Amino acid sequence: MSDRSSHEGSMPVEIPALGRPFSLGALYNCHDDQLIPGVTLWDVEALNKDVVVQSQENTSFEIIASDSLSDKSSAMNISASLKASFLSGLVDVGGSATYLNDTKTSKHQDRVTLKYSRTTRFEHLTMNQLGIQNVTYHDVFEKGTATHVVTGILYGAKAFLVFDSERSSSGKTQDISGSLHVMVRKIPAFSIDGEGAVKLNENEKEIVSNFNCRFHGDFALDKNPVTFEDAIKVYASLPTLLGENGEKAVPMKVWLYPLSKLDTRAARVSRQINEKLILGVEEILQQMAEVDMQCNDLLRHPAAVTFPDIKNKISKFRDLCQQFTITFQKQLAKALPAIRRGKLQETVLAEILLRCQQSPFGKVHIEEFLSRKQEEINIVGSYMSCLANIPTFPSEEDVNQVFFDPMVEFVIGFNFTSLKEEDLYVSDLSHWLQTDTLISAGKVYEKKEVTPWFKDKDVQIKGRKYVRTFKEFAHNNEGKIHSRFIVSSTLDLQNRGFSIYLYASDELVSKVFEPPAKPNLPIISSKAHDSIELTLNPADFGKGFIESYIVEYREAGQNSWSSLRTGSNVVRVTGLKPNTKYQFQYRAVCKAGVSAVSDVTKEEPTLPTNPTKDINKIKMNLLGSSTLLRETKPSVYQLPSQFSNKGYRKYHLGQKNPGKPKKVALLVGATGSGKTTLINGMANYILGVDWEDDFRFKLVHEVTNQSEAHSQTSEVTAYVIHHHEEYRIPYSLTLIDTPGFGDTRGIEQDKKITAAIDRFFSSNHGIDQIDAVCFVVQSSLARLTHSQKYIFNAVFSIFGKDIKDNIMVLVNFSDGERPPVLDAIKTAEVPCPLDLNGDPVHFKFNNSALFADNQPSNYSFNQMFWAMGASSMNTFFQSMNQKEAKSLRLTKEVLQERKHLEICLQALQPQIKAGLLKLEELRKTELALQQNKDLMNANKDFEYEVEINVSVKEEVNGYFITNCAKCHFTCHGNCAYDDDKDKIHCSAITNGYCTMCPGKCVWSVHHNQAYKFSYTTIKEKKTYAELKAKYEEASGEIMNAEKIFQKLEDDYCNVQAVVLVLIDKSSQSLKRLEEIALRPNPLTATEYIDLMIQSEEQEAKPGFQERIQSLKAVREDAEIIRKISSGEELLPEQYLQEPKTVKKKGKLIQYIKGKSLSAIDTVSSFFSFSD
Repeated sequence: MSDRSSHEGSMPVEIPALGRPFSLGALYNCHDDQLIPGVTLWDVEALNKDVVVQSQENTSFEIIASDSLSDKSSAMNISASLKASFLSGLVDVGGSATYLNDTKTSKHQDRVTLKYSRTTRFEHLTMNQLGIQNVTYHDVFEKGTATHVVTGILYGAKAFLVFDSERSSSGKTQDISGSLHVMVRKIPAFSIDGEGAVKLNENEKEIVSNFNCRFHGDFALDKNPVTFEDAIKVYASLPTLLGENGEKAVPMKVWLYPLSKLDTRAARVSRQINEKLILGVEEILQQMAEVDMQCNDLLRHPAAVTFPDIKNKISKFRDLCQQFTITFQKQLAKALPAIRRGKLQETVLAEILLRCQQSPFGKVHIEEFLSRKQEEINIVGSYMSCLANIPTFPSEEDVNQVFFDPMVEFVIGFNFTSLKEEDLYVSDLSHWLQTDTLISAGKVYEKKEVTPWFKDKDVQIKGRKYVRTFKEFAHNNEGKIHSRFIVSSTLDLQNRGFSIYLYASDELVSKVFEPPAKPNLPIISSKAHDSIELTLNPADFGKGFIESYIVEYREAGQNSWSSLRTGSNVVRVTGLKPNTKYQFQYRAVCKAGVSAVSDVTKEEPTLPTNPTKDINKIKMNLLGSSTLLRETKPSVYQLPSQFSNKGYRKYHLGQKNPGKPKKVALLVGATGSGKTTLINGMANYILGVDWEDDFRFKLVHEVTNQSEAHSQTSEVTAYVIHHHEEYRIPYSLTLIDTPGFGDTRGIEQDKKITAAIDRFFSSNHGIDQIDAVCFVVQSSLARLTHSQKYIFNAVFSIFGKDIKDNIMVLVNFSDGERPPVLDAIKTAEVPCPLDLNGDPVHFKFNNSALFADNQPSNYSFNQMFWAMGASSMNTFFQSMNQKEAKSLRLTKEVLQERKHLEICLQALQPQIKAGLLKLEELRKTELALQQNKDLMNANKDFEYEVEINVSVKEEVNGYFITNCAKCHFTCHGNCAYDDDKDKIHCSAITNGYCTMCPGKCVWSVHHNQAYKFSYTTIKEKKTYAELKAKYEEASGEIMNAEKIFQKLEDDYCNVQAVVLVLIDKSSQSLKRLEEIALRPNPLTATEYIDLMIQSEEQEAKPGFQERIQSLKAVREDAEIIRKISSGEELLPEQYLQEPKTVKKKGKLIQYIKGKSLSAIDTVSSFFSFSD
């Protein structure tokens, strides 16, 4: 027992009575704060003989604005030790102290408490009783049941008038709380008239009308107050309720004297509980009280009231928290007395608190659950508000009641499918309570990470789409007696979050019903003098449930509509007047009702009876000057274009029109995505070619004799369509066609494509801005292979981040349904704008109809695809016209940084290998010298063996390289310059010197050659005499053993320095790319490349072995990038941490950057040439 605890245990104690029946001479046990009934130290006569009674009249009142356990304890003057006993349930309170148990039931509840206190007299014993010789019953000391005796009591009474006011909105909190506080403070000043009525003005009456009151006191009332006026009357009567002489007063405060002061055999308090631990107990119980309040608030939310599934989860959670509170208090009630007796250490209580914090009932987990549940009911509430006019049937049993109405044939239900999902956290709470973890050591609770349905992004997107369409569909079918719309809740694990159910004749027909959404604008396919053919283009949502269409039409200027019903999406409206303008709209029809009506078309005229031929059509003019490629139905013609070769291919169609705006679109995509045909389709649309025309144009000049596995485009090509007034677009358009990524020639071909795009952007005659980056994809790619993921990333890794909003997804080979590739694009997190449905902004095309037979017998699908393509073209070019042009400055910088990084990596690979080999050679040399030190000192020769690096020639073809003739080193493996006179412009050359080769040589010793250098290792025997001669020749002085060792140390530094400079350059490029590039280069992830290698091995398509070799070479670069990015050392740790290598990394880099000739010469010697 500590001195402090021992001292406190032997001192008199002053405690509040808390409504307990104290009397002078009563015994008290401070271990569990309990009165000991029926046992005393004195007989009654001796006890009452010398009691001193003193008058102590005092009255006070106080306003209490807080409802926390801490502030309530302070209001009752409860000490920390007694508070611990109360919190653990050891102390039962009565009278005014029941105020301690009165807690708010809601966070939306404002509370102010008026405390009234009156004292009357003080009674206490004297030394006549307290002298040990005056004690009657000495055996009490030996029993050990009591620690103190009551020696003084202050009598009086307290009352707490608790005023509550519910507020409806958090915005009025301050006003309501302020009014409540003001009115309660006025209570002592209010007067009561002769008839017992409280005098309140009208404003005060209105304010207090929403107040309710509860009374906790030591006074006997005829009737407890309920209203504010009742409380005023009670308060006014309190002074008279204790009797004329205070005879009805009760113990308010008690003084306890330690029995150990009277007899050392008596029990004593061995240890007081640390106040920090008591504070911890209070915090946990306060938290549980607040949990109860929050649960009550959640249960009152309309969503919880409406849906039992929500209510049951919250109720179960609240019940489990209440069970936890009881369990916690039971453990406290066992531990506290034992600690005070000295039988347990305080650490037991600390461990209980720690286990509470580490349990699923810990504050973090509790708050997270309540936050999640609040978010869930808010979301459900927002959907209920959106569907406020639609009745709710919260369970399957309730839904069945709808069919009691015999007129109802169809029920369409907006169904919450996940409200009944098991909450794993609540299950964990229940399991934890069953294992009674508080009394056994347990691990820290780790919550299972499961994304709630309302936080799932896909569910959120689906929910917004479903509720808008459902509400629209319900509105359009309002009043139809055969259909009923409802909101319901049914567990459906297959359709998380939301689904729309369709019931027919009491049976569930579909769990994934999609009511047809508002259709897209109908497309005019063709016209005659008495008819117009429409292609109906329904929205993707609900398309699969459409059974027919209602098409409406009217003459321009008329109000009334005529209608017809059709089961086809291609319909000809007949019986029209010649040369007359008409408007059209339509609705989609499913078995449950009709969709919203589409937008109205612009006025479209029928043809005159004898239409005149317009011979000035631009398409007819171009037809006359085009080259026939294929005479079919329709025939195919190559458009006339002017070719200009300015470092890339460029074709011009038409004459320049400087007065018109210009737009630039870059088309990128995988081999086989259909870019070439799409560009031809764009040209035909722009020139006004119609389905009925007997000709089609080709704009793209295709490379013949190409395998389908290879891109049909061999280099970057620009097609400039100069504006003409009869075009369908109001601007000049430049279409930039790029070779397809990912063909069978592998990664080396993709690198060439990136280089070609770089050259195009860097050309003086190229472009400096772009309006759209068109990502062309195949519609059917629902899942991406590793190679396809690589293509997606490879395409976007060449652009700057500022291009994101200008990315447009063009979906080829579409069939009118929602393209599956959209899910693949979302999964791959392709950076692009999203539409209202959360899908990437996209445009659907199917160019299979472009060159298809258009004879009347072959209409149907081809004509439909033509119409769909024309509509998408129109939408696409309108959208592009609204795009803000973006500068290519950042994209050019991305390409330049990628080029720098690639060159650095090409240089790093052989230099790291050579450097490591040289370091090993130096280590073995040093080891040999150490072993033969005696021979060295005697100036005798000896022999040792090392491995050295030698370069060999490896033939290349198909691309240019830059070799250093002096270093026998390939400085740039894919150079743009083939003429040695232009090598000064090579990317590896800066300020006339090479930055890559070990010797940092002048540009003029660099050449384009038919081979590149690779490196191999051979074993070679060396002698000490040769080593000594080499160093003496280099230094020009006689070398002893010490100087030779010093020279070896210098060589270590030189090797490290050269490699570290290249690492530093690579690191700077990587950091800059991280800042500016739209996507990281997919070839910087080793795991990614491993998967591609694995796929190539499994598929074993022609040329796979060569592609695997390329991938393995790229993987070595990727491993270097990974280490640089993560800050790992590229040189082995044992080399960098050699004791004798004292130069720091920064100094080494500066050392080599300063072009120390000795360093460069030394490192250049690593790459000795071998025939």
